[in-house]
Amino acid sequence: MVFSSVFVYGHEGEEEEEVIQSPSVYLPADPFTIATYVFLLVLVLSVLSIFFQGKMGEKTKKIVFVIVAVTVFLTTIYAAGSTVYLNVVSESGGPIHWHADFEIWVCGEKAGKLEGPEGLSNRVGTPVFHHHDDQRIHVEGIVVKKEDIELGKFFDSIGGEFHADHLKVKLESGDTLEYSNGDECPDGKAGKWRMYLKNFDTGNFEENLELNKYVLKPFFNVPPGDYLVLTFDSKEGVPLGS
Repeated sequence: MVFSSVFVYGHEGEEEEEVIQSPSVYLPADPFTIATYVFLLVLVLSVLSIFFQGKMGEKTKKIVFVIVAVTVFLTTIYAAGSTVYLNVVSESGGPIHWHADFEIWVCGEKAGKLEGPEGLSNRVGTPVFHHHDDQRIHVEGIVVKKEDIELGKFFDSIGGEFHADHLKVKLESGDTLEYSNGDECPDGKAGKWRMYLKNFDTGNFEENLELNKYVLKPFFNVPPGDYLVLTFDSKEGVPLGS
């Protein structure tokens, strides 16, 4: 039972847990952490019970059983109740799976691919806010508050930064792309960060001034999900080829 409670919440962590502001921060304690400690406690008690099986009296056995039963029961109830509570209070109305495509351009040149995933997770970022080396932002899980999935927090989740006047992100090449408003382009003119959203009705890109505070549209498919172009340049408008 303890293992099941750990696995269930751990699986939610892979697809429904953190959203930069992890849903667990809205709870008194993280159910996964509690379940992990309870699992270790039960494991230790089980090993000791087997090792000292012939030396334990009936009273000691009952005490061990009560400790295991009570801790497992309370942990399971708390984990299940927490999941239900987060689904009810979340602004997303429960677990979601949204996408947004994006491009980054600097002084008329498209930036190289972002740093790719390593290990078995096959993602860069948190379980709920990440990319899969596919130029696509993935939002998967419970969104308790919409501000938890602002565009700037996506870049935070992948080890970068994005503010109204500054962007920093790691590239697949090992280099770090970093520009701030006022930095010069090769033409000697000062550049500025701008963000454009594609209007799928007209096919045109429209500037959005929210930048890092922008909250992604709640759609699985693109379109109607967002197509974003982040551009640092001395002139306005999306670059040719974007």
